[in-house]
Amino acid sequence: MPDDGNGRRVRILLVEDELLIGMDLAMILEEWGHTVEGPHRTPEQAVEAARSFGPDLAILDVNLGRGTTSAPVARHLDEVGVPYVFLTGYSSGSRAEPRFECENGILRKPVDTAELRAKLSEMVARLDQA
Repeated sequence: MPDDGNGRRVRILLVEDELLIGMDLAMILEEWGHTVEGPHRTPEQAVEAARSFGPDLAILDVNLGRGTTSAPVARHLDEVGVPYVFLTGYSSGSRAEPRFECENGILRKPVDTAELRAKLSEMVARLDQA
């Protein structure tokens, strides 16, 4: 049964450069009944996937390695009106953490599944109100 409680499958774009973390997240989301596109490891792959997949929402790892971030993906999602939440392995206030903000906030790695589920439910509820 999908996590949103209304019987529809939520389409989630997943952007994560660490393959094992991304596969684990995808598996969890699919177990909850969602349809997952990804994990995508680069902004270019993620934007292209967003265009073809048409996600309801997205989970974006902030730092995609080699000085790359998910900022281009976030900009694209803002343009098309798709909500997203950021994911980061940096501790709050770390000097190394890029400054990213969005309406749905930031989840910390390792991801607490209860926190992830609550955040997704909150995001889906807002989608349903729109």
